[in-house]
Amino acid sequence: MHHPVSSLAPPGDATCTTKSTYSHRAVRESPRALPDLALEVIWTSGLLDKMEVYRGLGIREVWLWRDGRIETNVLRDGAYERAAQSELLPGVDHEAIASLLEREDQTTAVREYRRSLQR
Repeated sequence: MHHPVSSLAPPGDATCTTKSTYSHRAVRESPRALPDLALEVIWTSGLLDKMEVYRGLGIREVWLWRDGRIETNVLRDGAYERAAQSELLPGVDHEAIASLLEREDQTTAVREYRRSLQR
């Protein structure tokens, strides 16, 4: 389930707004349930505060896109660790996705990625 713009925080706590968060399970216990995966596009510094918010909320994975690369961070024992691949989506090729993210025509990029999955 895709949550296009989410304000992530329990009531009364600081919020973290992100444009892309995803729930791994097809059906969640509650429509207000928190996502399993957050995607962050890094243009400037200031990420540390968001990572702390994600950690506090128990977001299982955070993918960071910066400098043309996707970095996977997995929550383990209360802290994020860099991982070679996603634990939630282990078959996803981050290099292939990153190569498509900078394309001007997103529709063509999505079509190309879908074709690559069918091979």
